[in-house]
Amino acid sequence: MRSEKIRVEQIPHDIAVLDTAIYFHRVKGIPFEDMITEKQLHSLDGFGVRKHHPDFIFNREGKSYCVEVELSLKAKSRMEANIQANFMEYDHQIWIVPDKACKIYQTLKGNQSQYTNIYILGLQEVNQT
Repeated sequence: MRSEKIRVEQIPHDIAVLDTAIYFHRVKGIPFEDMITEKQLHSLDGFGVRKHHPDFIFNREGKSYCVEVELSLKAKSRMEANIQANFMEYDHQIWIVPDKACKIYQTLKGNQSQYTNIYILGLQEVNQT
């Protein structure tokens, strides 16, 4: 185990990830113990070369799911690389975005024709549970 470094700017994202995990537990019936977090995935990698991992993953009925909480716009190339990595690794990729009017949502919608496993939820929908 390594010591944790708290990044203040990361707190809203971490809260949204926790809210999203609660949503999947309550609404979709995914047990918390079946969710594997980004940190756990990096640990399985040995914390060596950092590669992209989603915020958490789970399996259900023989299919793999990754969940990405994206609250701030990233460079288009980085975002598309993450979408492609998720497409290759998981059966379904679920993206949680601030709302359907944001640029992140538009970028994801624009990629749905090429990457058919993308599903998009607004953070408001997640927080209503």
